[in-house]
Amino acid sequence: MMRIFFFIGVVMALLTSCNQEKEQREQLRDEVMDLHDEAMPMISDLRAVRKKLEARYRYLLPDSASLDSAALGRLQEYGRTFTATAGAEEAMMRWMRSFDPTIMEDGTPHEDVMTYLNKQKEHMESVKEYMETSLAGAEKALTFEGPESDATLPKEEEE
Repeated sequence: MMRIFFFIGVVMALLTSCNQEKEQREQLRDEVMDLHDEAMPMISDLRAVRKKLEARYRYLLPDSASLDSAALGRLQEYGRTFTATAGAEEAMMRWMRSFDPTIMEDGTPHEDVMTYLNKQKEHMESVKEYMETSLAGAEKALTFEGPESDATLPKEEEE
């Protein structure tokens, strides 16, 4: 009889442990996905500022040989921030392509799942920060005043 109670106790402990591990994995996965969900709306903002940066860059570029130093500095900043916003968007797209949501269901050991999700969380934090920084830099560049301030892309190039 003692053996039966011992066996039942071991089974209960194992089931409790499995539930706790599942809850830990789900909580960490949710944290990763929350970061993704916070960053994802910035994609449209990055695209919008990139269009404006491109329009200003294209406005100044044909005359770049005759620009004064202030306009040349703006041209360079438009190009730099355009590249940064494109890089931030691509970082998000790369993360989404590489993230494996099935790792929790494919029999991977708990510790490996936790390691993977912790790395993904760190990576997503970096991507989100990159997006925020790029967006802030682009918005700052768009505050520059010059004749290019009202430049827009031709309608067929806006897509």
